[in-house]
Amino acid sequence: MKKTARKVTKQVKKEGTKLAKRAIKEGGKLARSTAKKIKKAAAPKIKELRKKAEPKQDSLALSGSDEVPAGFRDQIAEYYRQLAKKTQK
Repeated sequence: MKKTARKVTKQVKKEGTKLAKRAIKEGGKLARSTAKKIKKAAAPKIKELRKKAEPKQDSLALSGSDEVPAGFRDQIAEYYRQLAKKTQK
């Protein structure tokens, strides 16, 4: 009878292990499925929040002034002089 009890115990452990592995696997599937559903449901709200938070992609952020800082005026003038020389050649 001891052998039968050991066999039964061993079989129960084996089945328990199988069931535990299956539960872990199924739990992972459930978690992935749930994450996909949440992402899909939240997508419109995320898109709306991005539109509010980010400026339009096609607009430029300008300071509103055409004025160039004094330190750059000389460099810009030299740049255009060099371009003019290249086109004359």
